Amino acid sequence: MNAQRFQDLAEAYGADPRRWPEGERAAAGAFMDADTRQLLKEKAIIIWLHATIETVLHRVGNKNTRPLLNQKNKRAILEDLAAKRYPTYAEADLKFDTTDINHDTLIVKIIREIKLLKNEK
Repeated sequence: MNAQRFQDLAEAYGADPRRWPEGERAAAGAFMDADTRQLLKEKAIIIWLHATIETVLHRVGNKNTRPLLNQKNKRAILEDLAAKRYPTYAEADLKFDTTDINHDTLIVKIIREIKLLKNEK
């Protein structure tokens, strides 16, 4: 997916890929595209929520809503994706480990960090 397609989808359906047509949801990995990533860096604060592989397996391992994980060895798939994608995801403006944190605490942290980031600019 290129930057223009991502922008078109975000404008039509919102930035949350869960609202996108099913055929476009896999494109949620658009951050891996250098042009899209650059556009996002120019227009938005990029936040990466990450967790341990074990935590991700616990959270999504039994669901069939993750096309990439609808195969036999979910752990191997997640480990491979992490090795390929985490270096790029690490370019996010803000990063939060969600392994052992509840939603309310995470939201407070995110809001605080966004305010700090905006004050720096």
